[in-house]
Amino acid sequence: MTTTKVWLGISHPKCHIHSDTPQTLEYEWRCYLVVGLLALAGIFARARVIVPILALLLTVAGSVAHQQKELLAGMSPWLGDPHTVRLTALFLLGATAAAYAERIPLDGRMATAAAAVTLVTLFVSGGYHLVGVVALAYALIWFAYRGPRQLAWIGAKNDYSYGIYVYGFLVQMALAQLGWYRWGMLPYVVLAWLVTFAFAWISWHLVEKHAMRLKKWGPGGGTRWLAGILGRGRASVDSGR
Repeated sequence: MTTTKVWLGISHPKCHIHSDTPQTLEYEWRCYLVVGLLALAGIFARARVIVPILALLLTVAGSVAHQQKELLAGMSPWLGDPHTVRLTALFLLGATAAAYAERIPLDGRMATAAAAVTLVTLFVSGGYHLVGVVALAYALIWFAYRGPRQLAWIGAKNDYSYGIYVYGFLVQMALAQLGWYRWGMLPYVVLAWLVTFAFAWISWHLVEKHAMRLKKWGPGGGTRWLAGILGRGRASVDSGR
């Protein structure tokens, strides 16, 4: 995407700006499909060990993709896309944490070490994709559960984070296109935050919180839901005979 660089009022029309926020939505959708299939097959209820195994395999594959992309592409076309491999691995690391929530210790010392490991791996070729992502996942989970109590109210009732994630970059580019960045960096950032939050508020109250109520309905019930559907179908057939 070619656009104008916005930073301290400096304009460079030839600058190329790349944002991963809108572009990762496609990969996120695929990951939800993967988790949905795992739930439908009853993996989380009866064979949850498969989840960390898949996460580990894809984490290793992500590290390999950093060095030898062609090798994975030769094995499977979808493995040839490093973003697919790495983002799916991260998603499954989160799924692993959810599946084994009662067994994962939340220790501040481990979180500090994990943060340090993450930082070090940024300077080691391939290290972040192999070790850093796992360490970062633990550090973030620890912070979410053991962070400052003053921050506990954030997202406790209304979670606007996803809307901010989805609309943030788009709002920034729209405001830049309108030329509002010429007012200066601080007004531009404040306006971007306000407009983004407005979209996030609307998204949460009109769509997201209502959709969240359905997360345990339907296919979310796994094989029990499928068995219930099949059972009702058979009962209807038998009653019609």
